[in-house]
Amino acid sequence: MMYIHRLYAPWSSSHREKAYDPLQEPLLGPRLKMADSALNLTPDDDGDNDETTTLQSLTSAGITPPTKTMDSRKKPTSQQAAFSTFFQHLTTTAHACILLYVILIIYFSFSADFQFFTWHPLLLSVGWMFLMTEAILSLSKENLFTGTLPKGIRVRLHWIFQTIACILITIGFVVVYINKDYLNKQHFMTWHGLLGLIGLIFCIPSCLNGIAALYHGSLRQLVRPKIIKFVHILSGIVSFGFGGAALILSVYTKWFERHSNGNIVTFLLGLAFVSIAVVWTLVRPVITCCRQLKHLM
Repeated sequence: MMYIHRLYAPWSSSHREKAYDPLQEPLLGPRLKMADSALNLTPDDDGDNDETTTLQSLTSAGITPPTKTMDSRKKPTSQQAAFSTFFQHLTTTAHACILLYVILIIYFSFSADFQFFTWHPLLLSVGWMFLMTEAILSLSKENLFTGTLPKGIRVRLHWIFQTIACILITIGFVVVYINKDYLNKQHFMTWHGLLGLIGLIFCIPSCLNGIAALYHGSLRQLVRPKIIKFVHILSGIVSFGFGGAALILSVYTKWFERHSNGNIVTFLLGLAFVSIAVVWTLVRPVITCCRQLKHLM
């Protein structure tokens, strides 16, 4: 009996240890690996973490997501806080310039007899100068109105404003095209018209890339999300850059000169409003594009 017990005892202990590991490994091993990969996050374009992907990964792993506390967050340095405040002031200034320029164009549009061509500056000022610039600025954390909103809401405001802007811009382009045909004038003979046409053309790939960026999670198997976002930002910069240049040149047009009665003060104010708004709106996208390019290289 002692001999049998000695043979049985080691076999029983070894059997219990071996039986324990196969039961635990399939349950804990993949979960720990999934949790570890979910916690090793990489920053996205704005420096935020992809919270949606993180929560889904942790939930599928059967682990309760950790909550951030104020102590675990990195507090910005005094230099970073000063830059953020400076950017916020300039963004607020851009908001004011956008609004003042649009009000000026609306005043010109209704101060005299409203003609068919008047729809062109009216729709372009509201569509491009107001909605498109505000759509871009809505993504900025330095935006006084949307900076504290969750990223998902900021993205939603961005594509809603951009969609309405593209519709108004297209109608305004059709108006000026029909008007020139009616007057038997040649098309795109000025820098204002030519740059505006290029900006409108580049709106098409920017919108298509924007749709791909919205659904980058579903396209992850085909294209890296960072590549989609980079192409979208780059095409948006090109589109808004050419369109913004056309907006700046709008104060040199005969329509603006005629409605402002050739007043030099009105001309300088209009030029200052549109230039500040266009240039500052492009600053944040250019910085983000350069950061994305650095990550891709």
